[in-house]
Amino acid sequence: MSIVAMEETLFPVKEVPATFMKAEGKKRTLVAGTGHKFIIREDTGNVLSCMTDEYKVVDNKSVVDKVQKVLKGSGAELSEARTFSNGSKAIWKWNFPKTKVKVEKGDLINPQLIVANSYDGSTSVNVMGGAFRLVCLNGLTIGNVLTKKKAVHKNNNTSINQIDSTITDTVAMLVQMFETEFPRLTKTKLRGKHLVDMAKLIPQQYMEDFTRYCLNNNMKTYWDLLNACTYVATHVAHRDRESIHIMENQIYPTITRLARA
Repeated sequence: MSIVAMEETLFPVKEVPATFMKAEGKKRTLVAGTGHKFIIREDTGNVLSCMTDEYKVVDNKSVVDKVQKVLKGSGAELSEARTFSNGSKAIWKWNFPKTKVKVEKGDLINPQLIVANSYDGSTSVNVMGGAFRLVCLNGLTIGNVLTKKKAVHKNNNTSINQIDSTITDTVAMLVQMFETEFPRLTKTKLRGKHLVDMAKLIPQQYMEDFTRYCLNNNMKTYWDLLNACTYVATHVAHRDRESIHIMENQIYPTITRLARA
C-alpha cells in the first residue's frame, strides 16, 4: 500500500473481455464469452483483477466526486488517500476540523469520514465513520460501530447513488455517538484482564511500544485503553500495511464490547 495524492487514486480503468485459446490438433481458436472480464489500469496497463461479467465497475473518480459534492461547504479536509495492491483498492479519509466534541476536559475529537472502494471485489463501496482525536492527533477508526453503507459492484446496482444521504447520516450519527458512547468509556474502570485481551490484537513487533505507552500513561479507563491501541496504529505501526488498517477497525468495537462485559 502507498499514501498518495488524491489525483493518483483516480486513475482510469477499462474492462476487457477475458478470452482463451482453444486447441484442436494444430488448430488454435480464440474463444470469447467466458463470462469473465479483466479490469485494467489504463495508465500502467496493469491487470487489477479478473471478475465475472456481473461485476459492475464503480470507478474511484465517481465515488470521490460524489463525496466531494456532498462535503462541499462543510469544511471537511482530506487527511489521507491511499492505494493497496497496485491500485486495486483505495481508501480516503476526511476530517471535520470545525466540528469538535469534548469527551472529557482538554480532550476534543473531530468526526472523520472514511470511504473505501476496490476493483477486485474485496470490498464494496464503503462509507464509514471515524474520529480524529485532537489532543495527540490519534485517528480512531470506529466505522464498525455504525451502520456501514455498502454499494455492491453488480449490474443495475443503484446504491452508489444513495451515497449522498449516507454521508450526511453517518456524520450526524458520529456526533451523537461521540456525546454518548465515548463519555461511557471515560467513566468505566479498566479491568486488568481486558488490557491483556487487547494486547492480543497488537502485532508482536509493536508490543514493546504498546507496553511502554501503557506504563507511561495512567491506564484507568477504557478510554485510556482505546487511546493506547490507536497510538500504536497511528503513530508506531507501518501505515503501508493493510493488516494495520484491519486491526484499526477492530479496536473500537472490541473495547466497547469489553467495557460492557
